[in-house]
Amino acid sequence: MRRIALVNQKGGCGKTTTAINLAAALSMQNKRVLVVDMDPQGHATIGLGVKGERLQKTVYEALSLSCEDTTLSDVIVNIRGSLDLAPCNVVLSALEQELAGKNGREEFLDEALTSLGGCYDFVLIDCPPSIGLLTFNALRACDEAIVPIELSYFSLHGLSRLIETTELLEKRLNHRIDVGVLVCLYDQRNAFSRELIDQVRVHFGEAVFDTVIRRCIRVKEAASSGSPVVDLGRRCSAAKDYAALAGEVMMEEKHKEVDHALTSDTDLPASDGRFVTLQCRAPGAQWVFVAGDFSQWSAIEMTTQNGDDVWSAHLELPPGEYQYRFIVDGEWRVDDSNPLRLDNPYGGENSLIVLHEQHQSLPVEAAQRE
Repeated sequence: MRRIALVNQKGGCGKTTTAINLAAALSMQNKRVLVVDMDPQGHATIGLGVKGERLQKTVYEALSLSCEDTTLSDVIVNIRGSLDLAPCNVVLSALEQELAGKNGREEFLDEALTSLGGCYDFVLIDCPPSIGLLTFNALRACDEAIVPIELSYFSLHGLSRLIETTELLEKRLNHRIDVGVLVCLYDQRNAFSRELIDQVRVHFGEAVFDTVIRRCIRVKEAASSGSPVVDLGRRCSAAKDYAALAGEVMMEEKHKEVDHALTSDTDLPASDGRFVTLQCRAPGAQWVFVAGDFSQWSAIEMTTQNGDDVWSAHLELPPGEYQYRFIVDGEWRVDDSNPLRLDNPYGGENSLIVLHEQHQSLPVEAAQRE
């Protein structure tokens, strides 16, 4: 069970929106997902269509010392399919005062999540826009944190403060957190935004997600209706972005596994890039990605023209051998048009393409014949 905190002490940077829509996108890819609302404002609860003020049991009751008979599983409500919510309301704000001075006060949420066992593939915790006991509980319960930022000085300052907090946790509790930086509310037409995102990538390096969440008015429309923006389908830019983020989050763990399994002393020849087109026939699919060792197993979005059944990705690769698979609406698939396969050490097979240095341009069909 991967536990991921969505956190930034600055408000209005897309934190709750990311928690809701990343959770929905992961659930659409057949992952069991729990959203834990740790913000007393209850925006994740409202954004998923639940009226927190009408609930008799919330996260507060699951963590409060005065409600020892209530567990986290008692407060969880199903939103739909494999997506669940542990809701909250303004009463949660009393928890910080209640737990102040108690031994192990940072451990309450961790213990509550541990009691769930392996019920979920992902737990996403929406944190309040402050660094207090509620946020400390969330960070202590997680090994990963996603920090949504808008491209502004104040948001970057909040990111710096959060990194200081994670370093404090590591020193005090010997608990390390991997921090990923997600650029939200991105306006690609703005020259300042383009310059600042380059600076963010230079400064934070691989901690920055490849996916950026573009500014989109449909996000506010979806929130007002109590539903995730991914429900709007792939014509909505934000829906596409959150689907891509879900693929990247899933592939991050896969990359670690595959990278370890495929480590080899064989050096591939270096050369100029070769253009390759990968195609996947997927009638009725909503999202199609390709992932392979050419992208360090990060998901690359494929495109289709005018609702065609064939999805394509155009890649520029140096000569060498590359393993890859398609992701069709969350389901892993090999390339049916490619007979070259290798066993995946974690189950199933990977498709294989071979690009030779002596060819000026080697399309995938020629690689298959080789």
